[in-house]
Amino acid sequence: GRAAVLEASSHALALDRVRGVEWDVAVWTHLTREHLDFHGSMENYFAEKRKLVERAPFAVLNADDPWTARLTGVAPAETTYSLEGASADWQALDVEERATGLHFRVRSPLGEFAAQLPMIGRFNVANAFAAMAAAARLGARPDALVSGLASFAGVPGRMELVPGGEDGRDRDAQLGQHQHAGNEDDDHPDDIAEHLLQRIETLDAFEIVDVGL
Repeated sequence: GRAAVLEASSHALALDRVRGVEWDVAVWTHLTREHLDFHGSMENYFAEKRKLVERAPFAVLNADDPWTARLTGVAPAETTYSLEGASADWQALDVEERATGLHFRVRSPLGEFAAQLPMIGRFNVANAFAAMAAAARLGARPDALVSGLASFAGVPGRMELVPGGEDGRDRDAQLGQHQHAGNEDDDHPDDIAEHLLQRIETLDAFEIVDVGL
């Protein structure tokens, strides 16, 4: 089957821009201090984002996010995921960050299996689990989940791996030797950007080049 994935912003929810959408699955990743110029407070921000969970028949909730405790039981049915060892239906095991990407094992209601994602940043493992749990709700099996992750290199410009070398050829070889990690995304607050750079610094195979910062 086919499915459409839509990122429903808190602004869209607050201004009823997605009022006519009939959701099949709502995914809750986390809530951080942003957009407070619009919402005024974290409570208001949470209330707007909660609407997505309220309107869906099934919710995928991040067990590592402290706000999730206030979302349990809101949707008629739900599943949970965790990167940090919290009690959850979907759990990440043996996470490794390599120059070739992220490697980990998945413990889930569908069984336990290995997976890899050609991206960097440990937080992307959590995003992968949110995506897998949502896709599984819509009928995807483990083999489809594994192949889907392995072929997804991310959104261009967001923690994008840029091949190194003078001519930029031979991506796989460059990943194993010397790789530039480019972050062209200026939508993130300064504290998030700093956190991303700190994560990249832990990987010896990468060189950080700030462009226009």
